[in-house]
Amino acid sequence: MSRDAADPRDPARSARCAHSGGERWTAGADGIRAAVPVGRLHAVAARDLIAGRAVCRAPVLLLDPAGWHWPDDGGPDRPLCWTCLRLTC
Repeated sequence: MSRDAADPRDPARSARCAHSGGERWTAGADGIRAAVPVGRLHAVAARDLIAGRAVCRAPVLLLDPAGWHWPDDGGPDRPLCWTCLRLTC
């Protein structure tokens, strides 16, 4: 099985949306204050990393991919962008 394929034994991978093709998304945020993301979390495709644009086309600040994952790191204090969620899942 390829590294990007959904593996039912791996909860992090099986939670991904089936039609995203296993594409990995980088996370971005509306802003950063005191080294903590603020606002909504957004999905950023590889082709938009340099431009700093989310899948929804909003300008974002990129987050360290070692510590932030789309959509897994969303929560009450960092809600997911609904448009990015719809376009990636």
